[in-house]
Amino acid sequence: NSVNIPSCNDVILESLQKYGLGVGSRKQEFDLDELEQRILLERQDLSWVTLSLRGTTLYVEVRELEERPEVVDTSQPANVVAAESGQIVKLEVYDGQAVVEEGDAVAKGDLLVSGVLEDKNGNAILRHAQASVLARVSYAEQIEIPYEQTIKTPTGVVKDRNYLRIFSLNLPLFLATELKGDYELEGGAEQLSIFGFELPLWSIRQRYVEVDVDTIQLTADEARSQAMEALQNILQTKYADYQVVDTECRETDLGDRLRLEVDVICETDIGVTRDIYQ
Repeated sequence: NSVNIPSCNDVILESLQKYGLGVGSRKQEFDLDELEQRILLERQDLSWVTLSLRGTTLYVEVRELEERPEVVDTSQPANVVAAESGQIVKLEVYDGQAVVEEGDAVAKGDLLVSGVLEDKNGNAILRHAQASVLARVSYAEQIEIPYEQTIKTPTGVVKDRNYLRIFSLNLPLFLATELKGDYELEGGAEQLSIFGFELPLWSIRQRYVEVDVDTIQLTADEARSQAMEALQNILQTKYADYQVVDTECRETDLGDRLRLEVDVICETDIGVTRDIYQ
């Protein structure tokens, strides 16, 4: 009998497939207990994983490790240093002695708040410095848009080529003819069932959409518009969790393409604690 996996996290499914276990595999070939241990060793974010076979269906149950809040050991002397280069916007010191001020430019690794204080007699006192250091940090992005681009336009001609998969064997349900021209492939797969019982059969649908392929030449304004659209996508994805306060753009015509160089200015907390003896 072969294995069916009705639903599974994509990453877990990749782990199973890595060890040769997938839809259509023969279930007698696998030691599920051993696979559970392998996946746990591979995935440090899981507390446990259970693989169980019921008939020809493999059920996967996992539990993720709960993230525990970081416990700060304030008994250990520490400084606050800069995790990134930037210009300090706001400085709040909770413990320790500030060695920088708002408006100062700092480099990565610079000391911001010292854990070494002096008492009224000039004796050194070691503290676990703590602070919030909000700074403006600049990140560099580069986007290039070629002036010559290829566009594909559907002609309206569509050819369906469907298969019936039995275990790992695909049986064509069409008369094979050579495809001439340019096509885009679309498709999907659906497991077959009868009276609610899932069968080791899959319907594979492949649709070939004929397209006309043309080459176009962008103007500088059109290339610039595409570059700005790409920049917006970067800001909405890569910088979704940042407070972006400004962007500074510079463009260069490279002859065959437009290059857009961007400084993304963000405000972020750059203060991190470091053992005072490091």
